[in-house]
Amino acid sequence: MDLFNKNLTVLKEQDQELADHIASLSSSSRVAIEKEPDGRATLRVNAPDEAGSIKLPDLGWPLLDSISEEISASLMVVVLGFGSGRMLSEIVSRTSSQTFILLIEPDADLFAAALHEMDLTSIIGLERVSLSVGEKPHTATLVRAEQQFTVFTLRNFTVVENPWSAPLYSAYFDEVKDKLAQLKKMGSQNVLTLSSLGWQWKENIFENLPDIISSPSISSFFGKFSGVPAVIVAAGPSLSKNMMKLIPAKGKCLIISVDTAVRPLLGCGVEPDIVVSIDSQMENHLHLKGICLPKALYALNPVVYPEIVREHSGLKAFMSYPEPVFEWIEELIGQRGDVRAGGSVATSAFDLAVKLGCSPIIFVGQDLAYTGGKTHAAGTNQDMLGRSLLAEMEQSGDYGEDGSENYFERASIFGAPARSAVKMEAWRHWFELIIAHEQVIVFNATEGGIPVAGAQNISLNEACALHLNATGPIPSFDDFNVVGAKNPQASLSAVDNAISKARDEARMIKSMCARAMQTVKHILAETETAGPAGNKISSQIGKLNRLSREILEFKLFMRLNRWNIEHILDKVDETGRIDTSSNDDKEAYVTIESYRILFSEIYEIANDFEKITTKAVKSIKKLIEV
Repeated sequence: MDLFNKNLTVLKEQDQELADHIASLSSSSRVAIEKEPDGRATLRVNAPDEAGSIKLPDLGWPLLDSISEEISASLMVVVLGFGSGRMLSEIVSRTSSQTFILLIEPDADLFAAALHEMDLTSIIGLERVSLSVGEKPHTATLVRAEQQFTVFTLRNFTVVENPWSAPLYSAYFDEVKDKLAQLKKMGSQNVLTLSSLGWQWKENIFENLPDIISSPSISSFFGKFSGVPAVIVAAGPSLSKNMMKLIPAKGKCLIISVDTAVRPLLGCGVEPDIVVSIDSQMENHLHLKGICLPKALYALNPVVYPEIVREHSGLKAFMSYPEPVFEWIEELIGQRGDVRAGGSVATSAFDLAVKLGCSPIIFVGQDLAYTGGKTHAAGTNQDMLGRSLLAEMEQSGDYGEDGSENYFERASIFGAPARSAVKMEAWRHWFELIIAHEQVIVFNATEGGIPVAGAQNISLNEACALHLNATGPIPSFDDFNVVGAKNPQASLSAVDNAISKARDEARMIKSMCARAMQTVKHILAETETAGPAGNKISSQIGKLNRLSREILEFKLFMRLNRWNIEHILDKVDETGRIDTSSNDDKEAYVTIESYRILFSEIYEIANDFEKITTKAVKSIKKLIEV
């Protein structure tokens, strides 16, 4: 087997789509290969911004020594440009097996040429190496990060620029750098969001746990509706004018409604087949409170507000979610099935339709704009509460923290200006990427709002007449005979033991943090009289250092509270960066303050975690005893 096919075989195991694309490429006039007398090859590349040449194999040594420490400590390294592959190989060798490496190479022809000349199997076969080759900057950065992390929480990561590739593709990499800056900002925002909502998510997961165990996984239904048309009903303002047209659609397609749109649908006599609900907050319960849909499947995120779960008498199925506690629980009870988030309940409903195998998929109420100055359709809770664009703008302001506009105008499907928002623009991009990637047939029958590339604009009447199932009944959920856990009592016992262990770890950490805080108080009392210098205080600081290391070695606790712990470590890191170069006393005070933040805030996390796990253990034991 020649080098190219050897490399391609390994690449197929990691990324079939990329391997097929590389295999389909014919020789490019932009990339010339010249064989040298020493057996090496010279690649001459006519790139968009400059021409360049490089020898393969590259015997040079990548200039990484100045950032070697930073690379080795990074959880994620982004490599801009493949070049000869030598830099990527060196970064792989200098990072841990836990480091995610994202290679971004704009030139598929260059990458293919390298596969012909070198054995790259040791790096392209690694699961932790993601190869973005020939992708648009948005896909290469934001989409790849979402695919790897689902919820991106890294506030910082290392970017290494290949000095050979940079001048050849300077315009492309400038755009990539802008996207990476957005990604860092998104990571910071996500950490803040997750640290504020994290406890509610944990509490909801534990409260929903009995239903999660006894209900079927959402993946039980994946592929079961192959070729069945689906209507995704979102709650945009345009739903008001055309939801009545869905009445004759019932029974001819799968009607998948976001929770926000259920009340308006029921108001015109349309019962959805599936209701998607993902939000953890109490306000979300109001969309479904008092509603009885015994024949509908509720597709639920495990963090969803527990009253929604309790009140539904019909079939429930839960999806996976990359919250640390739930990822851990899935190891005990089995995977529930991935439904991509995309930022809104409508994007989740769309991905669910894709996973079910539905085709075509028809959008209704997906304005992605404030049509008529409204935020939602008539009959929704938001509409009844008088929500409007003006009210939303007053609450959030015209501009974000970075000075960018929160609201702007885009051309509607009719060509007229339509007011939209940054969050809606992100949802639109997400729809477009999934449509292109999954190659699904999508029609946009919203009859208003902003167009979605890849979704053909069509009236709802026309969509119903041409694309709904007229050949036979839509499959029923009962047809598939899906069940929850085969032995729910055994699953509950396993979860009970695991949560008890996690609770006990929290108790030990609480005790250790309490001791550490006493030591900090003692040090501060002594420094008030004698100053921060001296062997005694150095000894006490050494004790704090040992305690901090012991606490951070509690792997389970750290894993389950990762988002909160990361937020604390960032605060400690920021405190430690205070300039103390001109004052030794100040350096000691900064060290003591860093430990005070670390121990006091981990104590609060351990205390809260102990409370919710104790409550969860009591509830689960009651169910086991029944």
